[in-house]
Amino acid sequence: MKTEWLFDNFPFISTDRITLCKIQPTDKGSIIELSRDLKSNPYIPSSPDFDKYNINEFFSSVDSGFSGKKFIKLGIYKNSDINELLGTVDIGEINHLTGGVEISFALLNNYRGQGIASDAVS
Repeated sequence: MKTEWLFDNFPFISTDRITLCKIQPTDKGSIIELSRDLKSNPYIPSSPDFDKYNINEFFSSVDSGFSGKKFIKLGIYKNSDINELLGTVDIGEINHLTGGVEISFALLNNYRGQGIASDAVS
């Protein structure tokens, strides 16, 4: 995989069902819900619990990870309602030598078991 293009701009990737793009500040409520859902992050015990007072730290982290070329966190949106956040996908642990990446995702409870994560990875 060629990883250089990932950091040209925040990627905008679309399939027939979903779109992956930069998470917007209007998604604050969904991000707070996702951070509190233990089933969405069962293997990340140190996953931060965001609330209305510290949610801006999340957006700062997303921006600094991208500008530092460390990771990209994208929102997963339904094409039929691009304003509805379904979850997030992270592209990180980028190995520029081999072109390998690590991909992780978290989905809001209502969207699990529908093949959305498979679409996002594809």
